[in-house]
Amino acid sequence: MIEGNNALKLEQPRSYELNSDKSNIIPFDRGLHSENHSKNYTVISDMHGTTHPAKDYDRVTWNSHVEHPKIYDKVAKELGTDLEGLLDYKKKGDAADKGTPDFEKMVEVGDKLTLELLESGVTYPIFEDVSPVFNKLKSDGIDIHIYSSGGFEALQKNYDKSKLNGKTKEVHSAQDVGPKYDAQTYIGIMNKIGADPNFTVYVADNKKECAAAAQAGIKHVYFIDRSGKDHGKKEEGYKIIKEYGEITEHLNGQEKVNFVDFAEFIKSGHGTKEVKLVMRRHSHKGKGKQGDQLTDEGHKYSEEIGREQLPGKEYEMEGISSPMNRTRQTLENLLKGGKRQDASRRTDARLKELPNDILDYMKKQPIHRDEKINNTLKKSDPVYKRAYELSASQMLSYIKSEIAYQLGHMNKGTKKWVESLSHGPKVDVSLAALLKLHGEDVKDVADLGGVFLECNHYTITVKQSSNGKIKASVNYRGKKVDLDPAKLGLSEKQMMEAMELGEENLEDVVEEFDGEDESGEFEGESGEAMGEAA
Repeated sequence: MIEGNNALKLEQPRSYELNSDKSNIIPFDRGLHSENHSKNYTVISDMHGTTHPAKDYDRVTWNSHVEHPKIYDKVAKELGTDLEGLLDYKKKGDAADKGTPDFEKMVEVGDKLTLELLESGVTYPIFEDVSPVFNKLKSDGIDIHIYSSGGFEALQKNYDKSKLNGKTKEVHSAQDVGPKYDAQTYIGIMNKIGADPNFTVYVADNKKECAAAAQAGIKHVYFIDRSGKDHGKKEEGYKIIKEYGEITEHLNGQEKVNFVDFAEFIKSGHGTKEVKLVMRRHSHKGKGKQGDQLTDEGHKYSEEIGREQLPGKEYEMEGISSPMNRTRQTLENLLKGGKRQDASRRTDARLKELPNDILDYMKKQPIHRDEKINNTLKKSDPVYKRAYELSASQMLSYIKSEIAYQLGHMNKGTKKWVESLSHGPKVDVSLAALLKLHGEDVKDVADLGGVFLECNHYTITVKQSSNGKIKASVNYRGKKVDLDPAKLGLSEKQMMEAMELGEENLEDVVEEFDGEDESGEFEGESGEAMGEAA
């Protein structure tokens, strides 16, 4: 997340925005935006089958040899074949999976034909429901990015020579940024363009691509099926839609607001005296207990921690967990022990466990939990590297936006204590990434004082000084490191976001905290994977 040219980047910073009388902040779907609320959103769209009818696209590219014989002859000669050999690339590619040599060769040949056809004046059909949406998004200042399997030159020229010309921000080819079924590719695209996954929309006509985008943390993922089958159904991480315009359901009709910079916000008396963000690991599941539940010992221990560590009435309390029963149960016990049952409680999916394929990989390795955490911090192989990057990206995004939320929604003089419950290795990685972001030398878990076990935590404190400036620090295991809010995108002169949702907008990323998760969607085996229950 921090090192090298391929390092993950934090999302772009934002400013506070107030309504006209500067009396309170206007909330909207986890964020506030300059000029127009929807301006901070980014749309990433597939092409074939999504903006362009796949059958028509293939027909124009591969079946125009009667109308344009010279073009096919030219491309065939370049490839040392004839028309039959040229069309054979299409047959082999259709029978192959994405990313395989036959598929990539079909794309390469198709791009050659596409470029020649476009130069001759041929245009490719576009779905009728796409152009009005592009026009609206463009007028609202929302960037539209295209991500497709085709080569960059052919993709760019196709949009340049269509009625969508000038509507797209940037075109991304899978040949350049990575395979479409890999979640890491979508993380890479968002880092490249500075998009926040909570304000990113992805739409495609392929369920595997949608699943990968959702796994990368993109909040608004849509599978478009114009047949209307399963319309409105929600699958794992994405929603099925019938029309392209449905992707704007979170973007439209937002009130315009003015904004002031952070220093002015503080001086106007809307700031806070202190925020403490406690990043805590959940209690153990314990031996001999089946399912994603705490043992009696886990309940008792986390309640004792609450009595010992939660503050008194001088702090306003908020508790936030991941959508996992152990974190929810630990949070309930902490609040119960600290006599804070009336605290505000919610969940945030950025705190949830790593994907099951990563956990399964870790589980199969016959090494101690400490070694698994070290492998993650050192990114010792592609799986551990992905574990690090997913953890760091999601957790630092959470830390940044939660601080912004608390600063943006408190009155002058308020003290706020936020208990944030997550899992290993995400707590370990987030601290390492935060320290490395501030120049600290973190090579392994020893530099963190050891791995984070049952209810271990570190604390981020953000204070308002007398001159209206913000000071921040992180405390862990008796050590203190000063933090620069700007490194988290919290610059005083730039945009910050506030994070207030209505219940109807909570859905998958932030859910009303009301008992256990009944869906089982987020249940995993983190304890066993990290060697706790062995």
